[in-house]
This record gives sequence, structure tokens and C-alpha cells, in this order.
Amino acid sequence: MIDREELLSLFVHDLDQAHWVALDTEADSLHAYPEKLCLIQISVPGKDVLIDPLAGMEMKKFFKSLHEKTLIMHGADYDIRLFKMGHDFVPGRIFDTMIAARLAGRRQFGLSHLTKEVLGIELEKTSQKANWAKRPLTNKMREYALNDTRHLEALAGALRAELEATGRTAWH
Repeated sequence: MIDREELLSLFVHDLDQAHWVALDTEADSLHAYPEKLCLIQISVPGKDVLIDPLAGMEMKKFFKSLHEKTLIMHGADYDIRLFKMGHDFVPGRIFDTMIAARLAGRRQFGLSHLTKEVLGIELEKTSQKANWAKRPLTNKMREYALNDTRHLEALAGALRAELEATGRTAWH
């Protein structure tokens, strides 16, 4: 868990070097109003990490680095609203696997369903409605959160291939 500025600074270096970035968020929308961004899950080649935006870190360099990348996300609309509301950040470019699945003609496009159908990986989803503002996170919550980005790059690659095969790449 990245919850100190020196750890975030080290990770920003990895982020700057990454040729792909998968990103997701967790909020406390079922437990608080208004909701807030409670966790950022991010995967880059060889590394899956959790970032704690509630830890009071200066995150401008992190968001600047993210803005330079094409982010692989799933159902990014809510995540974008959380980033804008809490940190005045809007991604520059996104490959949204949910949109790609829909454009490829898939009828079920939830992350859990897609990872199982496309990659043969079953995700554990029991922490989906957890209170993400509570600390420390349980091991089960951490694993759930990491799985939200861990397989996105492989899923995006498979869905890109489907879009190419159907002549729909430009639609995305």
C-alpha cells in the first residue's frame, strides 16, 4: 500500500517508464454521502499496487504522470467522476474494456464475466460492497482491489483483437 509521499515518488518513476497502465478506483459511495475516492488500484508491467488517496499525500506528480499515459480501465465513467471531484484530474486517453466489449458485440461486459470468459480467470468479488474508507484494509479487500487491474492489460489486448477482427477498432 502506497501511503507515504516517498513511496509514491518512487512509484511515479515506475509509472513514467511504463508502456501500459491499468487503473481502477474504489469509493465509499455505499457508506457515505457525498462519496469520496478511497483507493487507487494501478498495474504497470511487473507491478500491481494500491495507492491510498486518504493518506494526505501530495499527488500532483502522480496525476501528471497518469495524464501522459493511455489508461486501461473498465467502466471508467465513475472513476473519472471521482478523480475530477476529488483531485481535479481528468485522464488524457483511456482504453475502456467495458466499451470495447460492447463494441465487439458482447452481451455481458462486467469485469468478472469478461475475465472468466476471455482469460479463463475467475475473480473473487465478495469485497465489492466493502467500506473502502476504513483502514487498515483486510487481506481479502486488498486482493479484490488488486484483481481489478491485474488482468486489464491482457483483457484489453484480447478485446483489441476482437475489435480488429470485426473492423470496429475505429469505433473505440
